Amino acid sequence: MPLTHRIALCFSLLFVAGAVAAQTTTKITIPITITQQTNGAVTVTAQGTTVIVPPVGSGGGVPPVVAPPVAGTSWVYHNGVFLWPGDWSGAASTINYADTVGKPGSKDIAFKTNAAFGFWLPYPPISSATQQPSFNTSSYNNLTISIKPTSAAQTYSLGAYRYTVTNGQFEGDISTGAGVSDVGKYCSPKLAAGSWSVCSIPLSAIQASNLSTFYKFIFQDQSGQAGLTTYLDAVGFTP
Repeated sequence: MPLTHRIALCFSLLFVAGAVAAQTTTKITIPITITQQTNGAVTVTAQGTTVIVPPVGSGGGVPPVVAPPVAGTSWVYHNGVFLWPGDWSGAASTINYADTVGKPGSKDIAFKTNAAFGFWLPYPPISSATQQPSFNTSSYNNLTISIKPTSAAQTYSLGAYRYTVTNGQFEGDISTGAGVSDVGKYCSPKLAAGSWSVCSIPLSAIQASNLSTFYKFIFQDQSGQAGLTTYLDAVGFTP
């Protein structure tokens, strides 16, 4: 079937499904512009929204449609900007907050392990009361992270730390508990090398619910291999 016919058929099927769901026979016409790229891919533009269909056999696939962010999200990283002041990842990892490889054309985080079990360890803004990193999780239920592994061997854990102030003495490296040993069970679609997944980890799973003294979290590669890169995006605390 010619490409133009296949695209027209896809749009027809979409509108038929919508009509059945709404029990209506309204006919909707959307202008479509089709452009053939030099690599064989096809760009389809409908009412200002563009979808790139990779050439047959390219293995690129069409990226999944991601739901809009939850209202009231407190972002750690969003739209290519790291909104927390820094991280304590150290020499075990290299963190690039302006990577453009994981999401061609836009920025993401490239997290590369320089040693086995490398980790990303971001910390929140400084509290005026303690002059130390501090975040209140009371308004949030989940920590959401978009993840794109580059190897089938990659799995990830997630943990959190809190702080205390006793007689004026600050202590900030107190683990909240065992944390999550496999972030993948909270991801959709299932984590796969070369594909993006949205992972929503309950704060209760890392013992960080209703915590006014949240200090930092640790996202750790559990493959045991050095030199692997993971791409991260849209990291935030959601209600």
